[in-house]
Amino acid sequence: MKELMRTIKTSRLVICTSVILVFAASAFSQKKMETNTEIYDRPAVPVNVVSSENQVLGRVTDFAGRSIRSARITLFCLDSDQVHRTSTNTFGYYQFKTLTEGHSYLVSIDHARYLFLSGSISVTVAEEPIEIDFQAQRRP
Repeated sequence: MKELMRTIKTSRLVICTSVILVFAASAFSQKKMETNTEIYDRPAVPVNVVSSENQVLGRVTDFAGRSIRSARITLFCLDSDQVHRTSTNTFGYYQFKTLTEGHSYLVSIDHARYLFLSGSISVTVAEEPIEIDFQAQRRP
């Protein structure tokens, strides 16, 4: 019986020590991330050039707010006839980067299991990112 009690006390000590070490490691890594953050001035970007800010991005969800992965998003440039394609990630997010400022695009979406009520949306890329979220309902 004494042996069993010693084993239980030792197990509790090991568990408590492990929990403390996990919290300490988490706090240390958070502090390290904060102290290694550096801020740089953003360079000026001339008008009508490709920039990381000239982008279309958004999220695809169902009406309950659950993310929809693997939705196919197509971006068709009305000015140059270029076609860009991407798919949503596990969390329903998509992004088209480095688009030409001032160009107009047609954004459309498709998924095998969902219907989208918004269909296609026309946008003109400006200096600021354009966020387009889509909502869907399951196909019957």
